Amino acid sequence: MADVLEASVAQKPKDKYEQWVDNYSKIRAFTNFLFDGFYKVNVEGELPKEGPRVLVLPHQNSLDAVSLMRGIDEYLAFTYKINEQAKIIGMWAMPYIGGVKVSNSYIHFKKLFEHLDRDSLVVAFPQGVFENGKVSYVKSGIAKLVQIYEKSRKKEVVIIPAGIEYKIPKHLPKTSPLPIFKIPFPSTTAILRFASPKSLDGRDPKELTDIVMQEAAMLSKLDCVVN
Repeated sequence: MADVLEASVAQKPKDKYEQWVDNYSKIRAFTNFLFDGFYKVNVEGELPKEGPRVLVLPHQNSLDAVSLMRGIDEYLAFTYKINEQAKIIGMWAMPYIGGVKVSNSYIHFKKLFEHLDRDSLVVAFPQGVFENGKVSYVKSGIAKLVQIYEKSRKKEVVIIPAGIEYKIPKHLPKTSPLPIFKIPFPSTTAILRFASPKSLDGRDPKELTDIVMQEAAMLSKLDCVVN
């Protein structure tokens, strides 16, 4: 009887969220191995570990997500936008690791809310596109979604400004010889910085987004010229 019970427990299928986390762990092990062969990462500041959290930062290049995966030792749920370039650099994997698909007219609410219900760390790039050397374009969509979630669930979400500074050795060019991938040249050090978490506290989502992105730009050592 004990053997039957043990077999039953062993064969119990993972739920959808557990499968996302399991897939993420496998992909992270692989990307960390590749990352360590070409880059380094340093982390400054600490992340809150409890409750639903959204990490917000500028989007500079294709290494951003991999740098975060290397520097943060917990499951990350990325928001992502599909385009031709994204398909090339591996965004195909996002649905399998719980990525939340967004576009100008669509957001996977159910998946986003499930992550927040589970107290996951959600990662968002409010620019939606790569910008080198500056932050000039920001969407307040993620803060609006946080506002909707808080009203629906009666549960506070913190928004954490973050930044990545890429320190490239002086004798090397800023980008790799494969511009389609938009990644820094190997031997670059990615410095991840985290600031104190912020809350809506009745503020307009755009106001909070502007505050957070100004701080995130500073953490990334980028100019912030958002009007």
